Amino acid sequence: MEQELPDGDVVLIKQYTNVEDRQIYVIEFNNQTYVKKVYRHKTYLRLVSINEKYDDIYAPYEKTLGSLGRL
Repeated sequence: MEQELPDGDVVLIKQYTNVEDRQIYVIEFNNQTYVKKVYRHKTYLRLVSINEKYDDIYAPYEKTLGSLGRL
């Protein structure tokens, strides 16, 4: 199955200050930029890649997480 966002694709994002559950965002975490679907949990955010070959990222709320925008 081909990934939904191949390398080199251009995406349009809308700046958001609040992160909504199950939406796709451009996120900055640990000095890396990702395009991930966000799932909110009690103590962390689970960042799920839209490309199945990448593992989920678990980001505790106390870590700095930058939301650059929503797709």
